[in-house]
Amino acid sequence: MSDLSTLHQDTAMTIPVTMDGDPVGAVRDKRGQGLYLRQSTASSRPTLAANALSFDGVDDYLVASVAGYPGIREVHVATTLPPAFVGDAYQGLFGARTQYNTQISYLVVAQVAGVHQLWAGAGTTQLKISNGIAALMGTRCVLGYSHDGSTVRLFVNGVQIGATGQSGSAAGTLSSIVGGINAGGGLGTPYSGQIEGVVEFDRLLSDTERGQIVQYLAA
Repeated sequence: MSDLSTLHQDTAMTIPVTMDGDPVGAVRDKRGQGLYLRQSTASSRPTLAANALSFDGVDDYLVASVAGYPGIREVHVATTLPPAFVGDAYQGLFGARTQYNTQISYLVVAQVAGVHQLWAGAGTTQLKISNGIAALMGTRCVLGYSHDGSTVRLFVNGVQIGATGQSGSAAGTLSSIVGGINAGGGLGTPYSGQIEGVVEFDRLLSDTERGQIVQYLAA
């Protein structure tokens, strides 16, 4: 998100983003594969803020241009987490679900009964980790998750903090959303905070590769 050449105010990618406060309607794929993030509704576009995208926690999000998500996936998101939540809250960083707890693939920051948690979803499995998550609130970090059909894993700054067996298939037909979850075709659990970058793979990374990705996103 720090590369202004990839950011545009409109989905046709004719109006460049030039300064903080500009809305971001599209993020161009630098690899030239036509894999863009877009938001056609002007009022739902995040804004540029200090080399990051700022999401309002109400209706801001970006959607991937390619429908469907792989059964094997690893995703890492660089974010400055909000310092606190009010009451129980569920804020999606990335992902999709066809319906509640079915064919899910997502990364969520949550607060349940005053306890901060990081969730990864895959298939019909939700992995929820609370240990150490409160200390991350208000900080900049790289959060990640992976699933391969048998195991769901959660990462903080490239270090695995939890894993569990996966149940159900994460194959589906919905595009993923950045700044929330594509919940059956609409926005669910919108994010209130800043996202600096997202990297997604249709395979699992090695420890060396994961370290390189975290270093890239943290730069």
